[in-house]
Amino acid sequence: KNPTSASDVAGYKKVQAAIVLQKDVSNTFVTKRFCDEDGLLLAAQPASLVGFAGPFTLSSQKSNQQATLNQSGAYVLVVSNCGNLTGVKVSGAVSVKNPHGFSSALDHHKANLYWGFLVFYIVVSTAWLWATVRRWKQLHDVQKGIVAISVLAAIECCLMGVLYVVDNQTDSFSEGLFLVASVTSALKVSELLRMAMQSAELLCGTEEYASGWVSSATTTLALTSFIIADFNFIDLLRMRFAYAMPVDKVLRSVAPCFIVGLATFSWCHITMFRQREALKSNGRKAEASLLAKSHRILWFGTAGAFLAIYAQLVDPTDTNNVDSWKSHGVISVGLPHFVFALVLSSCMFVWWPSEATL
Repeated sequence: KNPTSASDVAGYKKVQAAIVLQKDVSNTFVTKRFCDEDGLLLAAQPASLVGFAGPFTLSSQKSNQQATLNQSGAYVLVVSNCGNLTGVKVSGAVSVKNPHGFSSALDHHKANLYWGFLVFYIVVSTAWLWATVRRWKQLHDVQKGIVAISVLAAIECCLMGVLYVVDNQTDSFSEGLFLVASVTSALKVSELLRMAMQSAELLCGTEEYASGWVSSATTTLALTSFIIADFNFIDLLRMRFAYAMPVDKVLRSVAPCFIVGLATFSWCHITMFRQREALKSNGRKAEASLLAKSHRILWFGTAGAFLAIYAQLVDPTDTNNVDSWKSHGVISVGLPHFVFALVLSSCMFVWWPSEATL
């Protein structure tokens, strides 16, 4: 029956809740007929099954229930209504506190990884500024762009580090902070791609470069699309574990982001190849050699990016093997930033201020 007043709900004791390890769900409940007159039917009672204190007594007041879990693993919260009352809305939130704090086992080590990369980006940014500040007026936009990229990378790591520390201590995941950090990450990569295009423009000359599909308007449109796609990819990976999304759904969802990223990288490669060939044909070997070095860095970055994407999608730590969870940060944070750090360092090496690059 549908309740029409608070009195219809008061005293109703057929709503139950329990927590059980995900791997034990299929063996715990009688899936063909979940309930009988006494409540939820159990086919077995594994050690991981934790029931809250008796059936709930429904009311309009909020109440807190606690349970102690003695095994590590992925758990499922099961809520059942084995009575005849329908149309009742049961709402609430789940908070899990681990020995280390409120962050999940998958996220626990991410803050330390972000702090480590933050130190790296600060060091390389300082070194680059030391080498360039005395010649700032002589620098090309590419060399100034390296400063912006390293600063964006440092800001991203700082924001993400703060995000996961606060989440671990307060069980409050800041969506706003995650949004800013994710957009900063996307801007960082798009700025690197823009810098690659600028190197072609710088070495070839504006008139030779700005023709057809490499106009400033086209560049802006392509990089803006890439920023949106990259942000959606970052957000999708986060939601994947929060909502236990199956791999096939993840792949379908990530396909548009992958296509935009592939198109953007391909466009950059083709443009740099065409401009390098144009320099060679005009006898400008020094400029062609410098552009070739920049192009090789882009090739390495592209291969590394797709390796990181593949690793994040197949993520070998996404299993019921709890011992592998501590390695999740290496896949989701360590590998992408390691590739980016190598690319950034290579760009600094190639474009280090000298007679050949000023």
